[in-house]
Amino acid sequence: MKILTSAQAFGYGPASKLVTLAKWLKPHNKYHIDFIGDDVALTYVLQNSLYFNNIFEYSGEYPNQAEYDLVASVMNPYLVIWAWINNI
Repeated sequence: MKILTSAQAFGYGPASKLVTLAKWLKPHNKYHIDFIGDDVALTYVLQNSLYFNNIFEYSGEYPNQAEYDLVASVMNPYLVIWAWINNI
């Protein structure tokens, strides 16, 4: 299962919660976890990159929606809207 994740860049709290989720999912070897974000959320995820397969800096576009089965967002409403529009 391929998951696209993101966290709102509001201090380290949202990104920290997302990394905790990724730490829990990654050992199961059933999940491919990608991250897209910017600012402090990107910085925190880069510091914990071993829990993510790919890390993208958000530059106004999201990756190809056909690649993802699930979206996990911590306080990032834009990723949730993107997922809803793309039936993810």
